[in-house]
Amino acid sequence: MGRLNTIVDRLLNVDREARRILDDAQQYHERMQAETQAEMEKLLRSIEDKAESHIRKAREAAEADAAEAVERIRLEGGALAQEMEAVYKRERLGWQEQLLARCIGR
Repeated sequence: MGRLNTIVDRLLNVDREARRILDDAQQYHERMQAETQAEMEKLLRSIEDKAESHIRKAREAAEADAAEAVERIRLEGGALAQEMEAVYKRERLGWQEQLLARCIGR
């Protein structure tokens, strides 16, 4: 029976060692899953931050372009208004005479 006890003891030791190895592997697997999940979340946050930064820069550039266009239109409109006023001042007497001539039939 001594030999049988030795074999049973060895089997129990092998079983304990196998369980320990399985427990260690399970813990390692769970730790790796948690670390992988954390890395994925960190990467996702980084991508979202970069996307937000690009969107913000694009929006700022578009707003600057729009402001420039509005200012250019305002300046062009102002210049056009000044030009129209100059033409009016220069031509108004002639226009008034033409209108008067048409009204009285000359």
